[in-house]
Amino acid sequence: MKKYKLRCLIFLSLFSPLLLLATQKIVVTGVVLAPNKEPVANVNIFIEKTETGTITNAQGWFSLEIPVQKTILNISHVAFVSQTIEISQKESEQALQEGTFFVKIILEPQIQTLKVVEVVDGKIQIAYNDAKKWILDYVLIGEDEILLLLLYKNKKYLQLINHLHETIAVTSVDYKYRHLYKGCSGDTYLISNNDACQIFLMDDQFYLVYHVAKEKFINTIEKIMVVTSHAVYLKETSLQNQKIDYYKIDTINKSTTLLYTIFNQLVSELQRERYELYEELITTGEGTDMSLNVSASSMREDPKSDNRKAQAIRMSFAYNEYILSQEPYNPLFEINNELCLFNHIDGELVKFSLEGEQTDKIKINYHIDNEWNKKIIVNEEKTRCFLIFSHSGKTVLKELNIDTGTIIQEYKIERHIYPEKISVRKDKIYYLAKDIYQNEDKSHIWMQYLD
Repeated sequence: MKKYKLRCLIFLSLFSPLLLLATQKIVVTGVVLAPNKEPVANVNIFIEKTETGTITNAQGWFSLEIPVQKTILNISHVAFVSQTIEISQKESEQALQEGTFFVKIILEPQIQTLKVVEVVDGKIQIAYNDAKKWILDYVLIGEDEILLLLLYKNKKYLQLINHLHETIAVTSVDYKYRHLYKGCSGDTYLISNNDACQIFLMDDQFYLVYHVAKEKFINTIEKIMVVTSHAVYLKETSLQNQKIDYYKIDTINKSTTLLYTIFNQLVSELQRERYELYEELITTGEGTDMSLNVSASSMREDPKSDNRKAQAIRMSFAYNEYILSQEPYNPLFEINNELCLFNHIDGELVKFSLEGEQTDKIKINYHIDNEWNKKIIVNEEKTRCFLIFSHSGKTVLKELNIDTGTIIQEYKIERHIYPEKISVRKDKIYYLAKDIYQNEDKSHIWMQYLD
């Protein structure tokens, strides 16, 4: 009996370090993104062969405790291909000493498992298709025309077509241009990484005029919200978006008046939290260096210190900085001969006459829905307003009654997941999407009837 007890003690002494590590925990923190870099909510993150797990929040973030040992995490979502991540014994032991373990996960769409939707009575159609050309971008022009930015034989072109797919004009452009932009006055622009220019059509030929640096374009054209016959309405934001001002510029007498101001109280709270994080980091003896190192190859955290608490503070600070850098979405549109300011900070739709006189203020609450993707679309006729909601790649347009602030109708993008550049003209929805059922790599312009 004594020999047996002695052997047990020897066994335990040999393996007690392993048993101790197994009982200790580290925190795995990460973010899950779709291929378009949009966060994916409600992704299941589970430790393999256990019931221990969590799900991602609306911003795609998750946090999960795991034992200090080799661990396999299973990542699954109904709209994406399942995958696993292995955290080795060595990595988990290192994380125990260095701080929270960070991962960035890019999911792959689960195209093969989607149920095929039949196209009935021509409700969904391809608005433009040329097997030899790649559509990079588009904007709707006039009552029935579409302006395309195309790639063909390693050259880029502007092409204007009508509703019969007939070409009205086509012109080659510099390869550097990547996007089309349509201003609120109807003017169209070509955008590259460094500059922008206006597109002008004359005698079936496109001309590019008024070249400006992209930064100047962002600080001028993109700030213009509405253009009427006698006024221009634009937006100005203060440092860290603490205050957002909307101005009216009278184009006749050149006077400028303040239309409305939105105060963002969240900024003050975040700034206070940032100060508290600085103070907390000082108490750890780490100074005030809030920077994080991330390995480009593994996208995993490379902590700067052995202090786990200090590293967690740095991660909280980084997330705080990210939120502060995001400009709140509070657009101003012209709808039904009224100016509609969507104040999502205070949950209000503020209405003005076209002359800039406030006429009404209506409560709204759709913006608190996590599936709203912070996008509002006004149709080309400026008579209807649609909110864009997304869940697992599936998109729904919800029409908003601007007199009551309530949803009155919903329209589902039936055939495609992750549609891009959604527009509405007359009774049709236009968008860019790949034909996943034909396993095509390039995008088409699709058209779906609202009815």
